[in-house]
Amino acid sequence: MVLTGKDDISIPDHEDIDFRGFVSTEEKFSLMAGARVYMMPSGKESFSIVALEAMAQRTPVLASAASEVLADHIALSEGGSIYHDYETFTSRLNEMLANKRVRERMGERGRNYVVSRYVPERVRKSLVEAVESCPQPHASVAPVSYLQDASIQIAPVTHSTNGKNISPEVTLEDLSKSPPLPLPPGWSEENLRRMVSSVQVEDGPIEELKTYVKADFKRFVYTLGLVPEQSGQRILELGANPYFTTTLLHKFRNASLHLANFFGTPEREGKQKVTIHSTGEAVEYPYQQFNIETEAFPYEDNSFDVVLFCEIIEHLLSDPVHALTEIRRVLKPGGDLVLTTPNVARLDNVRKIISGENVYDPYSGHGPYGRHNREYTQEDLFNLLSANGFTVTTMFTADVHPGHTSSSVALSTIAHLVKHRPTDLGQYIFCRCGVNHESKNSAPVRSDWLYRSRND
Repeated sequence: MVLTGKDDISIPDHEDIDFRGFVSTEEKFSLMAGARVYMMPSGKESFSIVALEAMAQRTPVLASAASEVLADHIALSEGGSIYHDYETFTSRLNEMLANKRVRERMGERGRNYVVSRYVPERVRKSLVEAVESCPQPHASVAPVSYLQDASIQIAPVTHSTNGKNISPEVTLEDLSKSPPLPLPPGWSEENLRRMVSSVQVEDGPIEELKTYVKADFKRFVYTLGLVPEQSGQRILELGANPYFTTTLLHKFRNASLHLANFFGTPEREGKQKVTIHSTGEAVEYPYQQFNIETEAFPYEDNSFDVVLFCEIIEHLLSDPVHALTEIRRVLKPGGDLVLTTPNVARLDNVRKIISGENVYDPYSGHGPYGRHNREYTQEDLFNLLSANGFTVTTMFTADVHPGHTSSSVALSTIAHLVKHRPTDLGQYIFCRCGVNHESKNSAPVRSDWLYRSRND
């Protein structure tokens, strides 16, 4: 390990520590480029140019979660990992050092993040846009306030029309920041939406499916974006029906697809025909049927490169850890879990709570699994996954539905309460995490914060 930087700190003598103090720019970049991992333990980084410089050298970054800036860089770039304490530090470091493929993938994503955001032309353009958006001195009309990042305050702004002061309405875009939609190369959102909207399951309720895809199209695309683009992968999709995400995987990933459903019938396997009417394609998908909450998955250990666990965990009745343990078992070391679920801390729910409305999901005519029995925050998911052997590499929230529910509370009245959470108010949580050989053998952890009582 090589240390650079301040030379007035106490560094213990150790054969594995090479303390250089201040070094030249050339030597700094050389050390970064030659490192397997760049560590940034500071919890008070205001931007961390050095962390971005390491990413630019394709070196993955291991950073302290105490710095919100670094945590955001890692979450947005997927160029490294974060730790919370000594235990998670050693775990994350060992996982990164043990898996060259993961390090290389983080390195490429980190460099892409820096090059796409922080080249001089991009910085110059952002600065010009920020300056030009400011009101002219003594102007009688002030622009509506908007939130670009967590450091910008949202304040009530008024302008005069015919002598009357009018308060502008804060928009959803002001408060909730979603990442760009990861469209496949060569596809526009309009064309991709048209294709996905034409997907029809044999004997499926046509109007119900049309409504579903209209509301959740963006969720399917965000999910696809989390699936690595590598040839020859074996992918397991849990809860595949009605096959919208399956269709995207079929079209845009070179992979062997294995599907699972649970319809509550005695059959252990089945097939469903899916037609893509816009292209004329028809695919018959075989699937296994089992209850992921109570049964062992009917797959061998280390069978899959990727497992999709999307819009399921919120429906489980009593034990998400069983499903996660089985997912971990069937994933190959170095494999990825892609998990999506509604964000209980979404902006809609914030407004509802403040206005005295209920945020719980209604009872369902489709039985107990037809409703959301337990929704999660990002912190909930991070803790649950980390405790059970998964290393979270990507986690973000995003809005996917065309609109939010109405509420008697105006957005402008709660803006100051949520201004520090622009990336945490989206309707859904999107997460990708991995497992290594060592973590696959760890015992299941059912933490007290999630379980009121257990019959282990």
